[in-house]
Amino acid sequence: MLALASSVVKKQLEPEDRIEFFKTLGRLFGYVSVVALVLLVGSGIYMADKRLGSLSKLSDSDWGRLLTEKLGFVVVLVLLVLLHSFFIGPSLGNLRERLLADPDNRELEARLRKKRILSGLVNGLMLVAVLVVIVMGARLATT
Repeated sequence: MLALASSVVKKQLEPEDRIEFFKTLGRLFGYVSVVALVLLVGSGIYMADKRLGSLSKLSDSDWGRLLTEKLGFVVVLVLLVLLHSFFIGPSLGNLRERLLADPDNRELEARLRKKRILSGLVNGLMLVAVLVVIVMGARLATT
């Protein structure tokens, strides 16, 4: 979603306004994602309780073990999101702002380039984790 917004906004806003726009969009996206995560975890707990009856059965059944593995990937995904949301994303925004103030600074350009690569890697890992969680959810639904 943010990539689509980025392609549209890039042509419409000045660089300073674009940075502020994406900070705001990122915050709003974060709020929505927290609500979605709480709803997903809550519904997952409810479904697991109905299916298993007790937490001790998490390790006693194939379904429970698969659910535990899926929750492990959800934890990894949440940690990656927190890393991006609280460290990488803000750092990217700060580097972009500093580069606007000093556009000929090659050191800032190099740091921004490295941070973009790191952001891309973390986004790629998040995508893989999401896909694994989806596949595991489908397996749970059919087991």
